[in-house]
Amino acid sequence: MFAKSVKISSLTSLLLVATVAVAEEPVQVAQKTVTKIVAGDGPFEIKGEAALFGYVTAIKGPTATFQPCSGEKFDVDISELKRTKLNCGSEPPPDQAPLGVSCKNADELWGAFAPVLAQEKSTVGSTYVAAQNQVQPSDSVKAALADIRQIRNCNQSVVGVDSHGTTVMQIVPASEKLDVQAQ
Repeated sequence: MFAKSVKISSLTSLLLVATVAVAEEPVQVAQKTVTKIVAGDGPFEIKGEAALFGYVTAIKGPTATFQPCSGEKFDVDISELKRTKLNCGSEPPPDQAPLGVSCKNADELWGAFAPVLAQEKSTVGSTYVAAQNQVQPSDSVKAALADIRQIRNCNQSVVGVDSHGTTVMQIVPASEKLDVQAQ
């Protein structure tokens, strides 16, 4: 499944991607319709790139898909990743005006599906769709990750939002992580 140079150990993050229905006023969330989940890992920083933090959402051979705290995802060689204690709350947004995120909703979503996900053996890049306390494998989740533009820390999880400020993702600890150099 992974190249021999990539070692997986005991703590992965899961990216919960929540599609929400938004009321006419853009800051009010009416209801959650579906939760999309992607196994990931982080936070990481790119070696030589101070203050560029993010999470890995997929691995293909020696290459990882890196989702920075601000901006679009990109591919990077796994050897260029450096685990960090800093997180997306440590990096200021590019325009110094972070998008508002409801941490209550983020924690409620994670709390609803954490017991189910704890029973899954997820590797980085595994994808799922969850609804009404059921979690099913799904490849359709990967397309939703392209919409993420900012990631911010939120109590027990990390929340990703699109360019309109709509919550589309959560990153929370799971059972495995990449074995890369720590800061």
